[in-house]
Amino acid sequence: MKKFAIAFALLGTVVFVGCDLGAGGGDMQAQSYVNGLVAFVTRTGDLHGQILFPSEYAQHSIRFALDDVTFVTHPDGRFRITNVPAGEHQLQVRIKGYEPVALPVQVAQGEELKVQPVRLVEALGRVVGRLVRDKGGSAEGVEVRLVPDDGVAVTDRDGIFQFLGVSGGDHTLQVKDPRFFASNQHFSLTNNERRNLGNIRVYRQTRGDPQTARLQN
Repeated sequence: MKKFAIAFALLGTVVFVGCDLGAGGGDMQAQSYVNGLVAFVTRTGDLHGQILFPSEYAQHSIRFALDDVTFVTHPDGRFRITNVPAGEHQLQVRIKGYEPVALPVQVAQGEELKVQPVRLVEALGRVVGRLVRDKGGSAEGVEVRLVPDDGVAVTDRDGIFQFLGVSGGDHTLQVKDPRFFASNQHFSLTNNERRNLGNIRVYRQTRGDPQTARLQN
């Protein structure tokens, strides 16, 4: 029995109109582009396409965006979006472990655009580094996070951390352990780049500590 989810999005939230998200094949229901501008736009078109993983065994439903509106693919990667304002839009896919996609698409009034299959590419980048205490020694067992979406790692006995499968683009390394504080590390990677951030000094969190207060500001 098919399940139909109906939600109306305002100002760039998720939109599902009659979208069957069940596993396996089957009919692909359309999803409607709806946001705060639609009430003022009468010139619209449709588009459809498919987002493919490198391996058919990894294929599954994923979220993607058209501008600031989020949609979900059929399990085989297909999608169809209706009521898209005529003009240029950007189709964006960002999934952990794969290189991000930003594809411009031009929608014409009263027509349906066929987007060429979007083939995801596995991310092979690597980021490593070492946390050291302000008074010397390695910072063991400290949680660090790589944002926007490359996960969490914990330092080993030597204070070393690493992230595998990191995509290209802008990243920020943050220390998330409540016991310590460190300046955020901002950097950009090219696809498949391996980056060593070197030693990063962490400071123990204490109330009223001038050093901690300076870093937090």
